[in-house]
Amino acid sequence: MPLIAHGYVFGYQELQRLAQHLDADSPRACVNSVESDVESDGYSEESTNGGPRNFADVLCRAQFAYSDWVARTQRKRKTKAPRLVPITYSAKEEAEYVRRVDQEGPLTPWPQRYMLVTHVSRLLPTGRVSETACVESERAKKVLSGFLALVVLDAPEVLSAKDFNFTHVLRKRLMYGGDLSVPIVQ
Repeated sequence: MPLIAHGYVFGYQELQRLAQHLDADSPRACVNSVESDVESDGYSEESTNGGPRNFADVLCRAQFAYSDWVARTQRKRKTKAPRLVPITYSAKEEAEYVRRVDQEGPLTPWPQRYMLVTHVSRLLPTGRVSETACVESERAKKVLSGFLALVVLDAPEVLSAKDFNFTHVLRKRLMYGGDLSVPIVQ
């Protein structure tokens, strides 16, 4: 039976706000606002100086900023920092993204989402997800509040519990590996 990961999901815009907050003083992780850098040709002013050329570049910068913060936090506090797991997008989302890039240009936002995994469950023999596993438990809320307390304790306007949606996805849709991975909590 396939495993189902349950947890809180948020999108790229929230990751970018979080990365800007975490690494505002870091010279290594410069995350710029896409809208302020775009010229009429769809490329940024910085594109010849190593700046973002398309949305994938901006996404990589935001992911790097968060990963860099996680590494620094783990060294400084000697604790395991929370990890976010990217979720692969569906074929429908990919087709929609390609269509939007053709219409709007290379800086079209990517439909990437990230999950803060709280627990996993197995599918029932009927192929359905257990109703008890789908409920947002107090333990799951505690994981989210712990994440927010560690990451944005002093700046609740950057990210709050309202920015997250509790949901479940097939474990095979989670992209493990790299700096944004986390082992599933059982």
